[in-house]
Amino acid sequence: MTVKPYNTGQTKKEEVREMFDNIAPKYDLLNHTLSMNIDRIWRRRVVRIVRRSRPHRILDVATGTGDLAIEMARRIRDVHVLGVDLSEKMLDVARCKVAARGLDERVVLDVGDAEHLRVSDASVDVVTVAFGVRNFGDLEAGLREMARTIKPGGKVVILEFSRPRNRLFRVLYEFYTYKILPRIGGMVSVHVHDGAGGVPRLPGPEPEFRDRADIYRPAMRKWLYCILLTAMVLPMVSCRRAVEKARRNIRLEAVEKVERKGMGGAEAVVRVKNGTGYKLVLERAKVDLFYAGSRVMSIILHGRVEVPRRTTGSFTSLWRVRTTDPMAYYVMVKKIREDDISQVAVSFAVEGRGGPASVKNSEEMVPLSEFLNIFGLSLQDVKNYLDE
Repeated sequence: MTVKPYNTGQTKKEEVREMFDNIAPKYDLLNHTLSMNIDRIWRRRVVRIVRRSRPHRILDVATGTGDLAIEMARRIRDVHVLGVDLSEKMLDVARCKVAARGLDERVVLDVGDAEHLRVSDASVDVVTVAFGVRNFGDLEAGLREMARTIKPGGKVVILEFSRPRNRLFRVLYEFYTYKILPRIGGMVSVHVHDGAGGVPRLPGPEPEFRDRADIYRPAMRKWLYCILLTAMVLPMVSCRRAVEKARRNIRLEAVEKVERKGMGGAEAVVRVKNGTGYKLVLERAKVDLFYAGSRVMSIILHGRVEVPRRTTGSFTSLWRVRTTDPMAYYVMVKKIREDDISQVAVSFAVEGRGGPASVKNSEEMVPLSEFLNIFGLSLQDVKNYLDE
């Protein structure tokens, strides 16, 4: 059965020429849009296959707007490409692209019929066709002509659609081809014959070749891997950004007041900024005092502190105080009252959570003077606490 674009009284070859003349100005946009740029991946794959033969002369049949011919001329050293196509308007677009890339001497474009090529026998190293054999009026005649033109040991490389063998890919392919593709095409172009959107499509089956190389498979695998990788990485990146933003907006600004509560307790009023959209919960905190390298006191948060979202304010917290070395504690207090804090050090650790961000802040064995600066305290505040 001969499948034609328009089903008029013209021959298939004439209708194909007219179809591509009509869509030539928007062909590249349509091609890249409808294939989601996968066609670029396939063409690069063809170039790699062709380059292995180290050709000097290549015949590109059904060259269209010259994408494959240009890609081969750019990526294969010292090669000369002859591109032929039925559509003069498609070739006009190709000539502009060739000239823009400065490839006029290496890419020659001419109107030509794949079934009657004006090329000498055994004169080219490789013949290529990208998405063109479906439009041949006589497929066998076109293949015979291409075989005639190649040198002994030469190669014919055909890039063409076919029904995927994998069942899942086949279902997705057919759904996209017959349901989605025409709608997208309709948004990009308007067909002049019937005023409807979309690119005319030959409704017959794509040519099948027994020894075809399924180059769509690596491309599809790359796309699937990219999709899976994106699906895994994006949430991680988004989460990391959310955590970093939350941490930037959480800050313990000052300890405003400290009072002794009995022998083993203390009450501290702390000023906290929570600029996030989440409630901040301080769950654990501990401060250890050291004198001459030995721990003399531990102050531990008793009960958690909750700070509402987007709030900066003062909050009361209760602490348990435990003296671990009474003798060293007595000496340390005496030195502090004498303004000698050279041997007094502090370590502290705070843990909590503000939405997705875990809040952790800790320091080990910092001088008392540095600790006081971090939390906005003075030495007099410490003396007042000790005198209570």
